[in-house]
Amino acid sequence: MFKLRMTALVAALVLPASFLLMAPATGQQKITIGVSLAQDDNPFYIAMLRGIRARAQELGWDVATVSANEDKLKQINGVQDLVARGVKGILISPIDAVGVNAAYDAAAAAKIPIVSVARGSTSPSQTIHVAMDEKQMTANFTSSLLGKEKMGFRSGGSGFSCNVFGHARNAIRQRPTLTMSRCQVGGTLK
Repeated sequence: MFKLRMTALVAALVLPASFLLMAPATGQQKITIGVSLAQDDNPFYIAMLRGIRARAQELGWDVATVSANEDKLKQINGVQDLVARGVKGILISPIDAVGVNAAYDAAAAAKIPIVSVARGSTSPSQTIHVAMDEKQMTANFTSSLLGKEKMGFRSGGSGFSCNVFGHARNAIRQRPTLTMSRCQVGGTLK
């Protein structure tokens, strides 16, 4: 949970910094930021959005959100909607590193900073990518399993980084008393 809060905090702090490059708002014009989440029912994204909204409220900003529910086309359309609304910046957790590059291009064409959170993109239009150290996070998690005999592992949705599972599997191999009872990556049980 600490890592979730840290990611939300970092995102909430980095986004305002990226907006310093924008022209200041005039008079009563309220700043609205856009948030495009890969899923709206994932505890990670729920915590992230809660942190973003809390920080935006402190700054007096509005937050417009769109959720793709792991659908690339829906995410692209959602970001295009945020651009059409005139948001001043977009936080996005892209479903696919390449498949939603059109969303980044739409933001760049409108001169709107687009910050990738958790998941990154290969798009040259990505303003910045804010993420956690998956290897260290997994090492910390598996270290907490000392003395346990079995564990289950379930990753996030289909866009979840396979690196986390790989790091967990490697850490488990170093602990001969610990076995992985089952693994679910996205919708597939392995």
